[in-house]
Amino acid sequence: MKEKRKARLDKKSTGTTEFIGFGAFAGSNAATSIQSAQEPKQQQPPPKPKISPVFEGSNEALQSVFSRIGRKTDGGTKTKALQDLATLLLADGSDDSQRGSSSNSNNHNSICATTTKWEVRMQALPHWMWMYCNKLVYEHEHASIRKASLQVWQAALQRVPKAVLAMASDANGGELWGMIYTTQVDPLQEVRQEGFATVELMERLWREHKSSTTRDPPPWALGVITYSSRVLGYGRPSVMYEALFARKGGTSNKNQSEQQKEIAEERYGSLTGLVLDSLCFLFQSGRQNDSKDVISSAAPAVLFKCMSSPVEGLRQRTYRLISVVASEQSSPDMIDNLLPTTTINNLIQCLSSEKASNSWPPLLEAFLAVAVAKREGFEQATASWRKGLIKALRKACYGASLSEVGPILLPLTSTLALAGERGADLQLALDLIKAAWEGQHMTLGMTEAGRLAIAVAETAHYTLLKPIHPSTSTPHEPQTTDRQAAVAIAQIWLEVLENALTDNSLSTGNARQAAWEPLLQSLATQLQRYQDQTPTNLPDGNVETKRNHAFALIHNEFWLTKASWPSTHPAALAYFVRHLSSLRKSTGNQQICQVAQTCFGKLLAPYQETSGDWPSLAVYSAIQSLVDYHPTGVVTERFVLNDLLRWMIVHGTQQRIPNYKKRDESDDDEDLVKADYKLVALSLKGVPQHAKSWWQTILKEIIAAKPNLHMLTVGLDTLLQTVRKESNWVSCQTLDELAMDLFAVQKNGIQTFSSAQEQLEFCRTLLGLKRPTGSQPIVSEVVWEFWVKTYKKQRSANSPISPKRALAQILLEMTKVPRASKLLHPSDVEDIIVESWLQEEVVSYHGDDAHHEGGIDDDGGGDPRHHFAEVLQTSSPDLVARVVGKASAEMKRSVQARDVVNMADWGLRAWRLVEMLKYVDPPETPSLALVGLDDDKGWSDHPDFFYGLAMSLFHNLDEKSRFGLLKESQDTIELFLSILGGITISSTDLTIAARVSRGDDKPSIFLNSLGSSLKGEYLHLAVKALIPKIAASASERDDMGTCCLTTVLSNLLRFTFDPVTLPVDAKPVPSDIRSGDRLWYVTDPKNPTLVEPATVVKVYYDAVAGYYFSISVSREGEPCERQTIVDRLRITNKFSPTPAQMTDEVERAPIRDLVVSKVLVPFFQSTSSAAGVSELVNGLVSRVGVGSARGIGSAHFVLFKLLSEEEGRLRVRLAEGDYAGAGDSLWKLALSFGFGRNSESEDKIYRVFPVDPTPSHEALVKLYAEEQFSPDRDHAFGSAVLAWIAVSAPFASPTEANEDLMRRSMTLALSLSNGVFSVQRKSGIGFSSDTILALRAFNSARRTMVKCNTMREMPPSLRDKEVECLRSMIEAFTLKWSSCDDEPQKSPVWKAYSEFPRLIEDIGQTAEGRELLAESVPPAVVEHLVPLLFSVPSRFIAFNLLGSVFACGKVLRSENDIALGASTTELLKEWTKGMDQDATNELAEDVETVGQWLPLSIMHEIETWRYETFDDLNETKMIGRLLTWLSVLKLVETAAPKDYRSRPAFVAYLTRTQAVSSILNFSILFDKNLNEPSKLTHTSQALDLDMVLSSEETVDVTSLASLVIFGTFETLPSLCRQWYEEAAPKVYVQKVKTLVERQIAPEILKREMQRMKEATKNFGEMNVSGSLMSREVTASYIQDDFTLTVLVRLPPAFPLRSAEVDCSRTLGVPLSRWKRWSLQITLMLNNQGGTLQDALMLWKDNVDKEFDGVEPCPICYSVLHVKTHKLPSLECTTCHNRFHTECLTQWFKSSGKSQCTLCQQEWRGVRVK
Repeated sequence: MKEKRKARLDKKSTGTTEFIGFGAFAGSNAATSIQSAQEPKQQQPPPKPKISPVFEGSNEALQSVFSRIGRKTDGGTKTKALQDLATLLLADGSDDSQRGSSSNSNNHNSICATTTKWEVRMQALPHWMWMYCNKLVYEHEHASIRKASLQVWQAALQRVPKAVLAMASDANGGELWGMIYTTQVDPLQEVRQEGFATVELMERLWREHKSSTTRDPPPWALGVITYSSRVLGYGRPSVMYEALFARKGGTSNKNQSEQQKEIAEERYGSLTGLVLDSLCFLFQSGRQNDSKDVISSAAPAVLFKCMSSPVEGLRQRTYRLISVVASEQSSPDMIDNLLPTTTINNLIQCLSSEKASNSWPPLLEAFLAVAVAKREGFEQATASWRKGLIKALRKACYGASLSEVGPILLPLTSTLALAGERGADLQLALDLIKAAWEGQHMTLGMTEAGRLAIAVAETAHYTLLKPIHPSTSTPHEPQTTDRQAAVAIAQIWLEVLENALTDNSLSTGNARQAAWEPLLQSLATQLQRYQDQTPTNLPDGNVETKRNHAFALIHNEFWLTKASWPSTHPAALAYFVRHLSSLRKSTGNQQICQVAQTCFGKLLAPYQETSGDWPSLAVYSAIQSLVDYHPTGVVTERFVLNDLLRWMIVHGTQQRIPNYKKRDESDDDEDLVKADYKLVALSLKGVPQHAKSWWQTILKEIIAAKPNLHMLTVGLDTLLQTVRKESNWVSCQTLDELAMDLFAVQKNGIQTFSSAQEQLEFCRTLLGLKRPTGSQPIVSEVVWEFWVKTYKKQRSANSPISPKRALAQILLEMTKVPRASKLLHPSDVEDIIVESWLQEEVVSYHGDDAHHEGGIDDDGGGDPRHHFAEVLQTSSPDLVARVVGKASAEMKRSVQARDVVNMADWGLRAWRLVEMLKYVDPPETPSLALVGLDDDKGWSDHPDFFYGLAMSLFHNLDEKSRFGLLKESQDTIELFLSILGGITISSTDLTIAARVSRGDDKPSIFLNSLGSSLKGEYLHLAVKALIPKIAASASERDDMGTCCLTTVLSNLLRFTFDPVTLPVDAKPVPSDIRSGDRLWYVTDPKNPTLVEPATVVKVYYDAVAGYYFSISVSREGEPCERQTIVDRLRITNKFSPTPAQMTDEVERAPIRDLVVSKVLVPFFQSTSSAAGVSELVNGLVSRVGVGSARGIGSAHFVLFKLLSEEEGRLRVRLAEGDYAGAGDSLWKLALSFGFGRNSESEDKIYRVFPVDPTPSHEALVKLYAEEQFSPDRDHAFGSAVLAWIAVSAPFASPTEANEDLMRRSMTLALSLSNGVFSVQRKSGIGFSSDTILALRAFNSARRTMVKCNTMREMPPSLRDKEVECLRSMIEAFTLKWSSCDDEPQKSPVWKAYSEFPRLIEDIGQTAEGRELLAESVPPAVVEHLVPLLFSVPSRFIAFNLLGSVFACGKVLRSENDIALGASTTELLKEWTKGMDQDATNELAEDVETVGQWLPLSIMHEIETWRYETFDDLNETKMIGRLLTWLSVLKLVETAAPKDYRSRPAFVAYLTRTQAVSSILNFSILFDKNLNEPSKLTHTSQALDLDMVLSSEETVDVTSLASLVIFGTFETLPSLCRQWYEEAAPKVYVQKVKTLVERQIAPEILKREMQRMKEATKNFGEMNVSGSLMSREVTASYIQDDFTLTVLVRLPPAFPLRSAEVDCSRTLGVPLSRWKRWSLQITLMLNNQGGTLQDALMLWKDNVDKEFDGVEPCPICYSVLHVKTHKLPSLECTTCHNRFHTECLTQWFKSSGKSQCTLCQQEWRGVRVK
């Protein structure tokens, strides 16, 4: 095949009979061979290589590369092949200048060694050029291929430039130049970069190689024209496809598929657009100047052929090309050739035919460019384009972007109407401007309208001020038409101004920055230019020379009758006038000032005199701008002293006006006051001659009206900021009198309504101390002297200053004013500082201070600086010392006398005293003695009072400063211990001690407030000092004192040391070790990490010592046996570090030794459990650790011995009947092993001291089994037993031998706990210490039973005991605990400090646990749980208990026990009024069915909702309702599968109560997704009840509202649709629909599909499948060789929209039957409240019955009755059809007949089975 193709090419060549290949030009040797083979023998220049469709070389690498390029493979493969080709071409070797040299033999790569690399490149070039020109250049899908192709060209140009340039110029008329040139406008940036590089390289090489004498034009212009002409010449996608892409014998264009046609159109658009862009780029780059002749020869009909293309993008590119060509002013001839009349006419025609909005900007640009280039022709052909252009402008260019079209309007109008040689055509300009302005109604959006207004205004302004006649022509009298046109243009400009000043929509959103502000700025600038161009009277009385523009014709009319500023949008007016002011003030602007004055009058009219109204802030802004622009024209005495003064009085005294109401709720009162005083400042600045007198009048009237002092201060600050240096008129006698009256003895209005804060701020303004004002004092020295005299008079009379006055602080402020400070004596300053410090009311400083660096805080609050401290900083040391001394004495006096009214104020005052010490010289370190808190006796006698003072002081200090006060106190350790001892509350009552064990007591809070600074040596010293105190107290048998001190020590240990981390997996459990186990033996007890393998030989057990073992270890290769204890054994040699390795043993050891030797050893046995010494074992082990040492003498040995001996004494005492002593031993053991009464609870003690509790358990069980022992006789002993079992039960190791003992031990714990709960329930005792004990014992016993494998199969007696105990516990909670919550705002003890909430939560985690809870809650308790849903502490537990009861699926009452509540009975009577007996019976039956399942208290609750209003609705009440409803929904879901009657009964009952409508109307008020639709937060987790209610902290009203909405739609869909259609608030209808479509409906379907998937066993042979995307569910059921199929389509808004059911897909089923099935499912889903699963199960049951031969009821078309699921049981004796009793009864009632529905005979029926 290759040889045949080669022969054909040879025949088409130059006529030679032999093809010699391109290798003939490879080198001198080849040339010699050719010369010897051909005639004549004289050497001829080698012919130029020609492109070839086949590769004719012999290089295998090139053959492989070209083969890969030519295949139809993916883009990546082809790109890699092109990269390989570029690499081959770039391989080192000879280029054009080195053709004769040989290649280096070591650099062959993949190129054949028999040919040179230059020859290889020459072989590759012809075929590569053919592939690029015919294939690769048209690649449009893969940019990587286009980029790699250009890289190949770059490689070829670098190696064989001459050959490439020669072939490029000859191939296809130089099209290759154009093809490569076109890549510079490729859509992809990286391709364009490669294109630029390739073109630049080609141009450089062409210039280097061309002859200096030749004048040939550059080849790229010809290449672009040639290539573009060919591509544009195709004209249609089909023609291009046939010419370039169709294969011979392939699919013709007519037979193409739609997809192929789309691809062809895409290629055509891409390629044609690319060549159009390249033509534009050619003209814009300036290269056409070198090739004018070539470019001029192009055919315009071809270049601009796409002007009529249906492709919008191609038309746009053609318009741009025309614009670029027409803009080439340097080549008029070329423009004439390329833009003939035909092209111009076609362009003009486009003005009428173009409808695409995006095409209009380039079209207008092209039209404008042609109009400029062909000016004369356009002036003569105005009629041809005028109509189309004006029509387009009226339509706003069919929606084109005004940001692109708008700027064209001015040059277009100027070119077409104002640049003619005969002068301006104002009529044409008017038509264009008017058409554009009319287009405002077609614009999209306010931003676009604003941009259009800018363009119209600029064009109208330019037209009016443009000279009418050329400067060379002689002016003549204007025509009447010119004047009329000018008037009309001016009117349009004024309409734009009016529109901008009235359209409020432009001042919001994006339009404000994009159009509104620029529009007003432009209009203001243009108006000023109109003013400048208005003729004025010259100084000599003459009139200014008339100007040559249109505005000169109409300026009088413009100003007198047309120019006005609307005031309907004051914000726009203010902005407009402010910009006018920035251009030029009113001087010389006579006409504008007149307009401003008129506008001011109109703006002010609604708020003058008797109107009683006042402006909004927006109107204020407009008035201020007008006053600032033209004060002399608008400011009058009437305005200032009547209108403005009235507004100031209203805003400054608004607290006194009974009916005061702001006109605009968005206006802040302070902002209105600021606006008043700013307006006063601007007005009085404009009339300086009246400023002082008017200001005094204003001030007098305001003072007479008794203003709010804060508002007056705000106003004065604003006024001073506005006038700044021109404030000489502000100071006046009236202001002086006001400042003195402020502190006068007699009462006045200002005193009554001002605080110390307001007085201080006002006086700081008067003194000029605020930075923004930057002014001098505005009161005279008379005022200062009066303040000083008043202060001295009050001090001398010993009359304390009123807390509402800030005179002391104000006098301190005076010290900053040089002139005022001279009036104060040093002794006065001392008294003033102390008095200022004593002020109880905290005074902060708002605003910037002119004398300080700081300023307003970030949050806008006051500056907390205290200026008396700053005065101290500049005062003498003696003064500072005296002030500190007086202040400290006052603090000590108030503490000793307990004369503290407000502790927060005392703490702030104490903090200020601490801050004073910074200014003492030398500086002193503060201590608690400074404020009187160093009194040991005071801490002991009045701990609460001293603690409150200390914490109020600590609140203002950081941790380091707090600790510093304590550390610097005298006898600091003793004081520290006294503080802790005084505030520690230790008790044997667990309800009190619980705070201590949980770390919520005062000592814990106090220690935490001192922070990390406390830790270290200080705490160690405190612990060491405390231990002797404990020993002394224990020696004196002072149990209460000892308990208090041991509690303090436990707290210190907890705060000093981190918890000891014990290895949890290294040490084995002794009872689990068996003979033969392989363990690790600790060789050296001092180094627990040094272990060796060991094998257990034998296990021993001793009642005293516990477990010990014989082990075998290896010694020098020989086995060696030895005995050891469990502490020396490890499961693995990779275990957790010991405490000694984790913490510093050096710090712990002394504390441990002191506690063991000084306290535990001497007093553990001798003191009672109430002394708390035994609790130190817990604290010592858990916080300090027992050390790594073992054996005799170690702390571990000593403590283990103490505990073992106590356990032995326990058994002895039990045997002797000493129950008091046994109870004490039980408490000691419990407290030692981590019970945590006055210390933290711990469970790690047993892992350190593995004492076996089994013997003690056996003794206790045996004791309680004796009939003569009654636990009621010794309550204390029973409590001790519960405490010991609560601690020891989890660590007892059940074995086969002691399994029965363990069960009896747990039974004992449950029995004792049940006894506690039962006594509480019967006697009315609330939550107590015994309750906490019983809860802990029950929880411990239950965890033990769950954990132990041998006890999982509990005997009935043990489970019954567990249920009985749990029932008593829940009854006690329901009836007693929750009723004792005296302080609802605080968490009750049973919730905060007991295990009950966590216990209920843990039990409810499993299905078995929920079943246990359900058995433990009797129906009577269920009724009492419902009110607890409305109790904040109890609602979460009550809801979980109700959920467990309802989830069990059991009715609360049997049919014989139904007793409806009184409210339900009354409602039932009301509902059945007017009903017949059958309907009454049916409704009563439904209500009774509901009464079987639903608690009567819930029924009563939901029955009252319909009468509720939203007046008293609070969060607690709402959460209670939502939890109640969620419980109802849970019950409906549970009851429906158990009893088919339940769902219809619930639907009927809830419909009557209107509960669904009520709860949904409540819920939508709180659901965020409905009230904030932009923040949709519903997710699968957010709609999961268990997930949301997993933690009480996450429960809030919004999340519950979302759950209620979703759950109601899921469980009761038909009632939700009824609510949506009839009762949903209209404002929420669309929001609800959107929420259902987006989140609720998809989630409902998802869950329904999941439930049906889990319920496969209930479906039998029915298969259900569905799609969440299509929302279709298909059920297939095989019955008697029939495959019955039902398809249910759920609309996106289901259940708000009805579901569609299709049963027609089943072949062989009669039409009537599948229609009947469809109706059954439709009714169940859409009308009867059923779920999808309910409907499909009903259909399956009906099908089963029908195939069993049961005929459906002719009335309801169902075999099973939808409500009762009964078969038809009444048979007509005439036609023998069977009916449901309910259906037939309803038929008789509705029809009024007693005839059979089918045979129409008088009914005579019989009941059948």
